[in-house]
Amino acid sequence: MKNIHIKIIIFFLFIISYDCRAQLLDSIALSKQIEYTDLALALKNPEKVYKLNFRKKKLKEIPKEIYTFKNLQVLNLSKNKLTEIPKGISVLTKLEVLDVSANDIDTLYSEIGQLVNIKKLILNQNIIAHLPPTISNLTKMTFLDMWGNQIQEFPKEIAKLQNTLKVVDLRVISIHDDKQDDIIKLLPNTKFFFSTSCNCN
Repeated sequence: MKNIHIKIIIFFLFIISYDCRAQLLDSIALSKQIEYTDLALALKNPEKVYKLNFRKKKLKEIPKEIYTFKNLQVLNLSKNKLTEIPKGISVLTKLEVLDVSANDIDTLYSEIGQLVNIKKLILNQNIIAHLPPTISNLTKMTFLDMWGNQIQEFPKEIAKLQNTLKVVDLRVISIHDDKQDDIIKLLPNTKFFFSTSCNCN
């Protein structure tokens, strides 16, 4: 009898797990979804929200209501006035594209590493100087855009992405040749875009 109960529990856990995975739309299905630009409208049917575009909304912080969109796969928060990506964003585990470019973000918390479905992480035109070691958890990420930041080196853990991370943009950042070489050694299979180094001491 006990074995039967265990099998039933395992079966329901499998169903729940499968259902969660099934909600992650492929690129074709995702392209057909509505891109919401109005928060109030999106909140009327939160489980059907897959794409949000809050570009140029003069946001100083990410609205907490966004965390209710558990199926969200694309989030555009570019050209706002954000100073951080809050730790709460870790609940959006289905995110595939996160664009927070052209803000005032200076820190990435370790919780960014919980966005395990991220494919494109767009962070350009901020003031980020460091990446957390948990960036290595983003094993589906193929594109990392960091041009125009203050980054000088990558955590050694990012080497775990050397077979998946295809492109990294580090232009408009003065990174010494030695530092560039160190970054390339961590990700030898990745295509990098650097600006010309100043070679200053």
